[in-house]
Amino acid sequence: MSFEGIRNFLRRKSPETVTEAAIEYTNGTRVEIFTGRNHQEAIEKLERKYPEWAAEQYDVYVDGFVTSSGRFVSREEAGRIARKGEQLNHLPDEHKRGAETELHSNNINIRDK
Repeated sequence: MSFEGIRNFLRRKSPETVTEAAIEYTNGTRVEIFTGRNHQEAIEKLERKYPEWAAEQYDVYVDGFVTSSGRFVSREEAGRIARKGEQLNHLPDEHKRGAETELHSNNINIRDK
């Protein structure tokens, strides 16, 4: 089996999961993704790279998450992925429903990298 075949097999075997909180930052025509255990940590990384952004905050960013397959996804899609990946099982039912529709970084455990 080829490397690509093995990778595709593993993708089918393991459900996609949410791995990091992320900020998708647009600076003119350039898009960059900053990640962290939570969105605040991702914003702090953005501010370190672009100190002028912290003062002016004139450019656009979108908060979301990065998945185990490397995709940047919205809070809404991340909630569905986290549910399918069983990352919300530790939450009480009333909090699970909210996390499934709009995930927040405090709803799941994101480990240091």
